[in-house]
Amino acid sequence: MTLRVTQNQMYASSIQHMNKNLSDLMESNLQSSSQLKINRPSDDPVGAGRVISYRASLSKLARYKDNINTAYGWLGTADSVLSGEGSLMTVLTRMTELAEQGATETYDETNREQISYELRQQFLQLINLANTRFEDRSIFAGQKTDGPAYDLALGVTSHDEAFNADLMAQGGALTAEGDTEHTTIIQFYDPGNASGGTSGAVEATAFRYSTDGGTTWTDGTTSVAGTDVLLNCGGSTLKISNGAGVNVTTVATDNRNEADNGTWLYLRPSAVYNGDDSGARVVTPYGSAVSGAQVQGSFTRDLAVRIDAVAGGEVTYSYSLDDGGNWTQAVSSDPAFRLPVPGGYLELGAAPAAGDQFVIHPYRADINMAISDSDSVTVNLVGKDIFGGLYQEPFTDDALPVNSGGSAHPLEGDASNLFEVCGRLVGAAEYGSPDDMAAALEELKTVMAQVATKAAVVGGRYNRLEVTHAALEMRVLDEQENLSYVEDVDITELMTRLSKQQLAYNSVLKSSSMIMQMSLVNFL
Repeated sequence: MTLRVTQNQMYASSIQHMNKNLSDLMESNLQSSSQLKINRPSDDPVGAGRVISYRASLSKLARYKDNINTAYGWLGTADSVLSGEGSLMTVLTRMTELAEQGATETYDETNREQISYELRQQFLQLINLANTRFEDRSIFAGQKTDGPAYDLALGVTSHDEAFNADLMAQGGALTAEGDTEHTTIIQFYDPGNASGGTSGAVEATAFRYSTDGGTTWTDGTTSVAGTDVLLNCGGSTLKISNGAGVNVTTVATDNRNEADNGTWLYLRPSAVYNGDDSGARVVTPYGSAVSGAQVQGSFTRDLAVRIDAVAGGEVTYSYSLDDGGNWTQAVSSDPAFRLPVPGGYLELGAAPAAGDQFVIHPYRADINMAISDSDSVTVNLVGKDIFGGLYQEPFTDDALPVNSGGSAHPLEGDASNLFEVCGRLVGAAEYGSPDDMAAALEELKTVMAQVATKAAVVGGRYNRLEVTHAALEMRVLDEQENLSYVEDVDITELMTRLSKQQLAYNSVLKSSSMIMQMSLVNFL
């Protein structure tokens, strides 16, 4: 059967095919311009979802790379401070050389005084290194990165074992405030007994001080504030906490040697740590008559505890790990009111009341940066764990020497306390004691070993960063390859397709112009 083909059918068919070829050509041209085969979700819904996933993964990996680059800067700076050229180890080595010279009997007081000038400058350089900053943030101050990690301060040295033991038995401490360019020597004396040897309470015994190594002396004034005794030494003040009633021994004022010659105290340089600590844990009570609550254990975040009921020797309580958003209830029958909580125990020591609340707040000094999906690296160091010095624990009154235990100087920090050891060395040189310089020389070996250990910690973290960075680069390449496979256009295939589509479109135009003679002139 023969079908009649009208002009209208021919026109509609030509326009349809022309538009179809033109649409395909425009789509291929768009892919050529963007170099992407998925330009809208409708092009490939499944592929578009995979593209979004790959891009999100690459964005996350880019953040990890940024963190690693920042961590490189923090740790690289710390490494240069601890063991690089002109570093902490360089200064300590020089101070060791000076201590070796001053500890020998061939050097007299004049020589030691000359050595003391350089030692004090080296001490100031130690503080400068401890205050090193990266991107205008202090790298040794824990989370308190805005200000300096350390400030110059005064430390106190006492060689009188009887005085030290008496003071420690009363829970006392020695702290000093003020400023002095030279070690201040304090002696207790009896104006009516120049030969010394008498014993009396520190607050009732006259004292004198010298700021030039014992050449000249000035009488000081004593005041008492509660159980604390304050010795005013002109530009500085010695505070003997809980020292009222502690006995001191007067000196023979014509004897310049300290051995078996009464109680001598020395105000010499030290440094006070302004940063925070990872070890401190503070319990804050709210509405509670229970005082002195303590915690034991390891806490990584704030924890709130609420007393629900107290009856029959049992304490029903709840704790929250999300600032009170959700609470978990527990019961304790411990007679000492020791409440188990995640990470450890809350020790109340006395019966609480229903409604009492306590917040356990761990002090966190570490700055951690995420370097992978499941890993992070600590980029800073807690200054007091390296440099020691003086540190005021939260909610205490005095900045006391950092002491890790087993100290030969219980009131001055142990042999691993860098600023106290170096401060004792400077003081020994300024008041001219070769024996004290020799003692500080031995302690410098411990200090240098500790610095080397911390440098190894930094080096280990840096090496870990390098391994993680290499693995991250491989992940980025894999993700980029997968994204390219799904999203990027095949240039060779696209150019071939474009040529074919261009030829097809031209063919449609040509054939249509030949068969669609729409002018009436053709029918005359």
